Amino acid sequence: MDTPDIFERLKVGETIPPYDPQAHKMREASFDTKKLLVRMNNATDPREIRDLLGQITGSAIDESVAVFTPLYINYQWFGKI
Repeated sequence: MDTPDIFERLKVGETIPPYDPQAHKMREASFDTKKLLVRMNNATDPREIRDLLGQITGSAIDESVAVFTPLYINYQWFGKI
């Protein structure tokens, strides 16, 4: 039986122990998100900020949304805006 992906397990509220064989995926996602966050938190153009936040969340951010940086996220965001 295949173990479900670590991110699917997180979405359903599973606690992931540090010795989990997929824990490295969470660290990699954290560093990928950090790169986008640094760019977003240093941006001044609202369109660029929304675009970068959309890349982090995996969904388009509507023009009506105003994001005031800095914003802090540990890893890939599963929330909706």
